[in-house]
Amino acid sequence: RTVANQRHDAIQMLMEHGVDALRDALRGVSDVERITARIAMRQVRPRELTGLRATLQSLPALRSLVPTPSALLLDMLAEALNPTTEIDALLSAAIADEPAVLLRDGGVIASGFDAQPSCSTSNRASARAPASRTCACNTTRCTASTSR
Repeated sequence: RTVANQRHDAIQMLMEHGVDALRDALRGVSDVERITARIAMRQVRPRELTGLRATLQSLPALRSLVPTPSALLLDMLAEALNPTTEIDALLSAAIADEPAVLLRDGGVIASGFDAQPSCSTSNRASARAPASRTCACNTTRCTASTSR
């Protein structure tokens, strides 16, 4: 019953403040849940990734359309529309602006993008221990097996 009341309060708040701007903003938003499911199944299409990128970039504008002060449910939704910028930055750097429809057609990865940052390998005392690499950005510590 509480959830139903929260939804009614949210709808009432939106109706009082007008829904036209919100409706227009939502027209350009991709189905993120479907795209993330396709990513998990490794069946995502390149254009879906650009849709995800555009949606992530539109979230601040969408968040600004939530009326303040608002109902509890709208506050929770507005907070959820504040993701980290790392995914958007990666998609912007990695995916071409106008990728091909299908991955097999090529032209999906942005020119100049390299998923593997240049790393320097540090030697370890033991020949059997994996080599440790510290990436150039010094934010990632990774290990990889090397044969000697």
